[in-house]
Amino acid sequence: MPQKIQLEQISLAADRPLVSDVSFTLRRGQVLALLGSSGCGKSLTCAAALGMLPPGVRQTAGRVLLDGIPVHGEQLRGTTIATIMQNPRSAFNPLQT
Repeated sequence: MPQKIQLEQISLAADRPLVSDVSFTLRRGQVLALLGSSGCGKSLTCAAALGMLPPGVRQTAGRVLLDGIPVHGEQLRGTTIATIMQNPRSAFNPLQT
């Protein structure tokens, strides 16, 4: 099992800069909450980590590392990393949790 995921200096843009220079390290077993005002880039940062940027948004800088090795989000999604967005009630199936 991987022990650490890192986002290093992630920057995102569309027709203008959207997220600039976001970095964090998350070790196995840790939980991370991104907090901020509406529109500050929390969801886009998660989407970048998962390799799920919306159409028209591109990563202009930075990288995602898994145990120090560069990876793409699609390599992590569903097996190594997950996200629970704004309404956690809609993220879980009550019959399975």
